[in-house]
Amino acid sequence: MVDQAAAGIAKCDLEGRIVSANGRFCEIVGRPEAEIIGETTAPFTHPDDIGPSAETIAAAQSAAGESRVEKRYIRPDGSVVWCLATARVATDATGKPEWVMAVIVDITEAKATEAALRESEARFRDIADTAPVMIWVTAPDRRREFVNQAYVDFTADDYDSALTTDWRERLHPDDHDRIVEESIAGEATARPFALEARYRRRDGAWRWLRSFSRPRLGPEGEVMGFVGVAFDVTEPREAAARLAETETRFRMVADSAPVHIWMCGEDGRITFGNRRYRAFFGVNSDTGLIGAGGAMMATQDRDTITRVFQRAFDARDRFEATIRIQHPVMGERWLRCEGVPRFDAEGRFQGYVGANFDVSDSKKAENDLKNINELLEERVGLALTEKARAEADL
Repeated sequence: MVDQAAAGIAKCDLEGRIVSANGRFCEIVGRPEAEIIGETTAPFTHPDDIGPSAETIAAAQSAAGESRVEKRYIRPDGSVVWCLATARVATDATGKPEWVMAVIVDITEAKATEAALRESEARFRDIADTAPVMIWVTAPDRRREFVNQAYVDFTADDYDSALTTDWRERLHPDDHDRIVEESIAGEATARPFALEARYRRRDGAWRWLRSFSRPRLGPEGEVMGFVGVAFDVTEPREAAARLAETETRFRMVADSAPVHIWMCGEDGRITFGNRRYRAFFGVNSDTGLIGAGGAMMATQDRDTITRVFQRAFDARDRFEATIRIQHPVMGERWLRCEGVPRFDAEGRFQGYVGANFDVSDSKKAENDLKNINELLEERVGLALTEKARAEADL
């Protein structure tokens, strides 16, 4: 039975010298039985494990029972074998120790797996702690099993406190009930879900966080907890709010202006028109902005105006033109159109912003003055002709 055992078994005297050993013992240490009989295991034990190995045998004798230790054996080829060594003392009828039975089990593979696992966990923690976002892992009962450094920095002074901190206590009062309800509903689906709310940072500041949670599944597909990440989106939200305020203010100013204000994109299509622009061209939606002005442009002027605008557009230059409009209600109207190119912070062309001024009255006055001048010239010419005829008759 000893020879067929899967574990290495050796009989040793009370000083630790090997009296006999089975084949598996010799196989594990990499030596034939003849080389180890009468010797202790010290010559082929890792130097760091010689002391603990001797202490194990001594402990087994003093307790008259069993003692265990994990130790390393060095084979003749230099390879190292990790073993779980158990020492058990055999006694005589009076209870006096007579010899020691040593049993060793090769745990090299398990040790390698354990080391790989430790390395993987250390690597994961290094990556997680380097990430500029909050990361956490929860157990099935929703307790935090792991949090990264960013999470600790946001919630507590140390790692243990961060683990035990209840995230719900840091929710803004206006967001608390909504987020707790959404969180419970999201976890119940066993699918990824997202939340966005205000949380109190450990310095007391309120910050907007957008979080994403994904379930951790067990071998049978059961939910073992959730992995989550959270991004601080306070600045983007504030920037969006400022942008919305700026846009609202711009629209108010534009809609209050007594002229047509418009914007076009980098493709030349109209993307914005103020209230007067929309009212003049009868536009009721953003899609109706495209082509609204061109449709009313006088046919005889359309090609000329298009060429003028295209030259300025291609050169990213200022655009000026007086456009004749055939309005379905107001009849013929004249618009003075002026536009300037606009660029983003990186200098990329974004299109044009411009204004149309209704100059119909001044155009009419100009035409009337022209007609008067022509009539005056005609009459002066007739008077001169009559004078010349009179002089000739005289």
